[in-house]
Amino acid sequence: MDYLANITHQKLVLTRNPVVVSVDPVVLPEGQSRIDLRYFCEVMVQKGFQGSSFELLSRHEASEQPPTAGSTTSAGAYFEIHTRLDDLLSTEPPEFGSNKVQVCANLTRQYYTRIERYDGDTLLDSEQQTSCWAIKAGVAERDYDTYHDLFFTRHIGDGRRFLTWQPDNKLVRVDQPEWLYFITNFDPTPSELRVRVRCLYDDNSRETYTAGTISNVSFMTVYALPVSMEALGLLNRPKTVIRYEVWLSNEAQEVVSETRSYQVWNEHFETVKYLLYQNGLGGYDTLAFVGNLVESVKVSRSLVSRFVGYDYLPTVAEDLINEVTGERQLSLTLGGRISERQRSYLQDLLFSQEFYLADGEWIPLMPLFDGYVTENVDEWPIDRTLTFRYANAQSRYSSLPRIAKESRPTSWREWTTSCEIGANGLRTGRRIVNELVKYYLDSGENVRPLITKANTPNTEGYISPWLTEDCAATTTPYLSTSVEISSTLKRTGCGPGTIGSVWTITLPAGAYGSELSQADADAKALAAAQALDTQAAANSNGSCVPTTPIPLALQNTTTDVPGVFDPVIALLVNDVEVVPNTDVESSVRYADNGLAAGTYNIDVRISYGGSPFQEFRLSIPSKNLTSAILSGNQTYRFANVVVNWGDAELLVKALPL
Repeated sequence: MDYLANITHQKLVLTRNPVVVSVDPVVLPEGQSRIDLRYFCEVMVQKGFQGSSFELLSRHEASEQPPTAGSTTSAGAYFEIHTRLDDLLSTEPPEFGSNKVQVCANLTRQYYTRIERYDGDTLLDSEQQTSCWAIKAGVAERDYDTYHDLFFTRHIGDGRRFLTWQPDNKLVRVDQPEWLYFITNFDPTPSELRVRVRCLYDDNSRETYTAGTISNVSFMTVYALPVSMEALGLLNRPKTVIRYEVWLSNEAQEVVSETRSYQVWNEHFETVKYLLYQNGLGGYDTLAFVGNLVESVKVSRSLVSRFVGYDYLPTVAEDLINEVTGERQLSLTLGGRISERQRSYLQDLLFSQEFYLADGEWIPLMPLFDGYVTENVDEWPIDRTLTFRYANAQSRYSSLPRIAKESRPTSWREWTTSCEIGANGLRTGRRIVNELVKYYLDSGENVRPLITKANTPNTEGYISPWLTEDCAATTTPYLSTSVEISSTLKRTGCGPGTIGSVWTITLPAGAYGSELSQADADAKALAAAQALDTQAAANSNGSCVPTTPIPLALQNTTTDVPGVFDPVIALLVNDVEVVPNTDVESSVRYADNGLAAGTYNIDVRISYGGSPFQEFRLSIPSKNLTSAILSGNQTYRFANVVVNWGDAELLVKALPL
């Protein structure tokens, strides 16, 4: 078995659940009317698959929400953008009969939002928020509250799961089409994905091999992997396969996915039909129906009446059939071969929006059932019969053999290109073709109307990336600054008289990048640093420190500015002065006693000898706390500051602007 790869998963938003952008309320002077306040949210999305440029998807307007219970101010504004994102994304079933890995180019997309706040027609401010990735998927409402931000890091990421709810150890027939969907939402992005197979033969011997390799792997991309017996080459092995397992490894043969098991199902049945349907996570699952098959057709006839003449001949019809439209129905039975876990999982089928019957190609179906028994302790064997109608009406009968279509020869060529972006937001040094356009080989003209598609591996016309200096990592428009934060988790297992400390998480400058803004690059670096805040890392990097008080100090680093009065500051803890008045350009002044672990209100009393006032900010660097711009006589409070044993000293600083 291959070893596990060391990878870090990143989150995506689920567009089939609420995606809400919240905006803080505008702060106005007391008594000023808020009736003309307006909030706007612009949603910007990637222009195409793996593109580096963005375009406007939609612009939304909202008014302020009224104050919530127990609050004296407005809650701000909220924008629900999941419907627009979900409409942008799309899915399509895997190519029928194909044994190639397929890229689901339109299942994910990167986006960001831009917020504007107005008072009447006056723009107050604007803000560009951190970019996110969206996927056309969703979870049950009862799980949304817990998992909406954690689903792709905790559930999918921790388990390295494929995009399916179907139970493991699935029964698969020899000719059954079967697919697994996998998303590369982790860092580092592998240069290759290898489809690894371990099969069990009928003589109890085993063999492990690589069934296929995916090159030019892209970050945040969903891959559809054919895992049928034919696609994996199991029908051509030297012995008879009775069971097999599938997983994905990177170019170093390290495991990046879970392992899925399949039991070969050779039992004979009179009829077998395969149903393909879209699951709730954006992939497609198949079901084998081996029970009684019933198919019927019902027609509706449109009649017209005519005048038959005054001879009233019996051979002349007064009513004629003007049009006949047929509707075909299909009843499929599972055949009593499902377990209790599978019975529960098939709820996913009930909520599906796409159904296809395997019949030489994917024939679209519409379900005629709207109920499903999910649990019945007395039911055994467990069986289900599902009725569908063919999505397309029928007006004629024929049964012709399939032949190749005649068409004018065409091919594909590049339409749009961009620099390839890695999982860390940095350019990789390669240029990629984002979209292809179809053109006629005989004339070189583009096909009209224009036909474009995403440039994805294993598809016709695919153009692979190439190295180019103008896409080097150093050309990334925005590079992250260095990150240094304290962990929230502490080392455990320390002895008497000591306690586990936090540890400092650092990332060098330039570790992450962005095509959008410096804030976006820095946000990516901060998120990566926060992802390193695990208990295992705390136990490895934290220390066992004595339970000694944390030093508390004050420093006024403002300078004497001619023409204005300078601030004099004093430090108070829980309303008790601990460092007296401190003038500008002071050294660090320590309180007589440090702070034990606990939660404190740390106040700074600000005094001026007159006006005008020198403006400045207050900061506690070790806690990443910074005040707004301050001026005038007042007391500023850092409320509910948490102090832990082993913290760095609490230095409160007055900073000039």
